[in-house]
Amino acid sequence: IDKRVRFLSKRIDIAYPVDPAQQSGKKVLFGATVKVQGEDGRKRTFSIVLGSMALLVLLPVMAVIALAIWLDSGGPVLFRQKRVGKDGKIFTLFKFRSMKNGEDFKPAEEDDDRLTRVGRWIRRCRVDELPQLYNILRGDMHFVGPRPFALEEEHELAEKIPYYRQRWAVRPGATGWAQIQGRTTLSWPERI
Repeated sequence: IDKRVRFLSKRIDIAYPVDPAQQSGKKVLFGATVKVQGEDGRKRTFSIVLGSMALLVLLPVMAVIALAIWLDSGGPVLFRQKRVGKDGKIFTLFKFRSMKNGEDFKPAEEDDDRLTRVGRWIRRCRVDELPQLYNILRGDMHFVGPRPFALEEEHELAEKIPYYRQRWAVRPGATGWAQIQGRTTLSWPERI
């Protein structure tokens, strides 16, 4: 049985049941072969143009933030973390480091002791996300889309929440619905 589904303004062809012999070049999500018809070229062009202009304007600010992080706590200026992107592809997300170097992964709390002095400030102002302009220019992300969680969280959420993997049919974003609606004040089900 073939079905066509409209999902986030893109046509997705879903074919049930999945035949492993027919899966070459197609992604398998929730037990079905999924093929998205064409990347929206206008959205990618918008991301490249706006990302380039933003990077050009914000580069001096980013240099000052990087210097402040390095002077405050030493060590690497950027935090790198694996995230799940479009079609389940894993990519490296870049952020300014806001925690003490070498801390284990665990989402930060409001008054977390692991935050550095500069880290507290850059999180409050949300400028720790500026290096994601590089991810946008590389094509890992768009400006707007579902926010990618850490790899460990993605797999846990995919197991718990039905149809969670649908998020992987589109490119993730530097900002999404949850960030606009209240960031961490929303419950997990509301964020997702």
